Amino acid sequence: MIYVTFSKSLYTSSLVEQAVSTPQHIHQITDGGVALKAGVTTIPKVLVDQLLDADSFRETLRSALLEEGNNGLILAAGNTMWTGYKFTGKYSTNYPTCKVLPLGTNQIYAGKLANSLGTFKHISVDGTSCISGHSALEYAKLLIESGKLTRVVIVAVDNGTSEEFMKFFAENKLITLDEERKFFLGQGVNITVIEDAVTALGAGRAVLHAVTTTAEAIGNPLGISEQGTGYSNAIQDALAQAGVVPQDIRFVKLHNTHSLDNCVELSVVKKLFGNIETISYKQDIGHTLGASTAIETDLAIRDNGPGMFLSLGAGMGNVFSAAILEIL
Repeated sequence: MIYVTFSKSLYTSSLVEQAVSTPQHIHQITDGGVALKAGVTTIPKVLVDQLLDADSFRETLRSALLEEGNNGLILAAGNTMWTGYKFTGKYSTNYPTCKVLPLGTNQIYAGKLANSLGTFKHISVDGTSCISGHSALEYAKLLIESGKLTRVVIVAVDNGTSEEFMKFFAENKLITLDEERKFFLGQGVNITVIEDAVTALGAGRAVLHAVTTTAEAIGNPLGISEQGTGYSNAIQDALAQAGVVPQDIRFVKLHNTHSLDNCVELSVVKKLFGNIETISYKQDIGHTLGASTAIETDLAIRDNGPGMFLSLGAGMGNVFSAAILEIL
């Protein structure tokens, strides 16, 4: 079996002020507190350090990584994990004035982070939009099952909350609001450790039975079809991989962005599972983008008692994901 031996998240409240469609200003570092000011985001490294330094987890993880075994680290970066500051300038007289986000250093940061924690046989970055947490989990599971690694540390964080990014959402009608809830952004980080056996990190929080990612062929590369083919394929692949039937699933953690495509996701779930219990988190913590599937899966494990559940995800670029876990 593959165990989730550790999973912990840090997240903020809404970063979007009322009646302002695109208030985010990227890389304005706050005092480092958990609660960031509305309309201000911080760089991923600050969030990762906050989580690692809480409850002495950095030292706990370092000690665990000293054990015999082959360790891997995957940075689930979602979109782009920028480390510089936004500025307006000119490359030369031949180029127009433009806003620049310098030093997009995903892999360099992944290596630096790994060096601060221990010895790793494998280091990589996953940037599969809003399902990056699930995509990294799938890759980690395959690495362990192949025998290459015995433990994988997944760090999920994102920083795509600039004004330009939100305009991109709006231009493609991805933040059209439903009648009950509003689409809003959050920011956060999750660290999950999966292993092929229960180890010093704990007795195991959950068993990872299956995780699948898939894509959907539709005309709009940013959206979702009315049939929900991507969701349906991801769910059915996960059920087959886990060797379980829909009746074995106790509840479903929805992706649920609170935009108008929610009805598609819910219709697929009802078709496959009937009147099953559903939960969602974006109405409370906001859409944390590439970190969302990791953070929300962690919260689903934390908030619910023993049993099997399905965690769903969807991302720009026609990507969909489903993970089946059993809470211990």
